[in-house]
Amino acid sequence: MWRLFLLYPLLLAAQPAFAQANTEIVQITEQQRDILGTAMKVDGELTADMHRRFWADMPKMDARQWREVRPGLERGFELDLRRMRAMYISIRATLRNHAVTIDSSYVKAQAEFEALRLGNALDDGTYQLKLALQDRMFRDQLASVARGEPLKRGDEDIEMTDELAAEVLDNIDAAYRRAERLLDPKWHAH
Repeated sequence: MWRLFLLYPLLLAAQPAFAQANTEIVQITEQQRDILGTAMKVDGELTADMHRRFWADMPKMDARQWREVRPGLERGFELDLRRMRAMYISIRATLRNHAVTIDSSYVKAQAEFEALRLGNALDDGTYQLKLALQDRMFRDQLASVARGEPLKRGDEDIEMTDELAAEVLDNIDAAYRRAERLLDPKWHAH
């Protein structure tokens, strides 16, 4: 089912950790990753209980520390949103042109991700490798789309259509709004 496509959250940049301004790494739990993943699905959800459980596992930070960390998280989500949009714009263009077509907004967003640094050479190297692999996978998917082949998600074949890509584009913003609400320590229903 196409709805299993997860939007790649900000944690791509520091998975499985949030990088704090003082370069100390705050590890997130498997439960927090699962909650964030559920919120970031195209047809995802975010409940008050999910928010409470996410924040119950968060290492304690005072208000000043959170004010330092949050802008970076928000910037990461905004960058991820732009890249994800650009991916689906590229998919739509590839479908229409029957040839791999990479939108300039993808190139720009990918370059911004590649310019991010996590604070130490080992983490940066791992991060750059992940980005390169994700870029290669995306380009391979575009080639499959251009050939009219279904995309693979585990054992499932997903027939990418212009309508499906348009539907995902329409729902990306809602997924990121849920993620922003999740990353606010104070619960907001909507």
